[in-house]
Amino acid sequence: MNIVFFVLELAYIVFLFVMAKAPEKKPSNIWRILYAVPVFIAILEIVFDEFNIFHIGVYVAAMLVAATLFTEVGDFLKRRIITGLSALLIVSNLIFILVSPVYNRVDYLKDFENGFESMKEHYILAEEKGIDWDELYAKYKPIFREIDQTQDHVENYKAWQMFTGEFYDGHVGYLPENDSHMKDAVTRSYGNDFGLSLMKLSSGEFVAVNVEGCGNSYSILSDDKDDMGIYTLRDKYMPAGAENARLT
Repeated sequence: MNIVFFVLELAYIVFLFVMAKAPEKKPSNIWRILYAVPVFIAILEIVFDEFNIFHIGVYVAAMLVAATLFTEVGDFLKRRIITGLSALLIVSNLIFILVSPVYNRVDYLKDFENGFESMKEHYILAEEKGIDWDELYAKYKPIFREIDQTQDHVENYKAWQMFTGEFYDGHVGYLPENDSHMKDAVTRSYGNDFGLSLMKLSSGEFVAVNVEGCGNSYSILSDDKDDMGIYTLRDKYMPAGAENARLT
């Protein structure tokens, strides 16, 4: 949404930059309306995606363009300067959000607090299960505070699994919104899914049984996914000494 908004504003302001001389050729109040459009786009972005201080360059650019409403018809050079500066502001702002680690930072602590408050308000079996909300908050807040500092999505997944496990309820769980984070977190948390289960035979011998399901057997170097579509085996997850581990 953010990138689409940035590109839309930039493309429209570039259009106004190119058309800066048009009001002289065809004087009309419609041009004034067109120069107000960037402000309306910015307002829509704030309404649907809320105000973001990191988008201040775009907001200022939109206001600058709106200022051309008060220019005379013959001030095409002034309109061109203002729209050109506005376009540069948007480009600079876009570069900032793409490379800034601050902008791309996830507020894991806030996510926890929001989730905690939601659970506290809506979980109806708290009394029956003897849930001590204060104790849970005191236990998990320091964990999520540290995760917030390290920005480790795998540890965040593990912490949520522990927290939701406190309710002993199969209907309570955690699912990351980011699919790539989900796959990485699950694989790193649970290790390689070799699909083997040890069983003892009546003869006293042990056998390794493939329990992968649906005949989906693959080597540790495979790029295939399992039946759930999330457990992908990778070299970097191979445990030490497993170089010869192959499933066929």
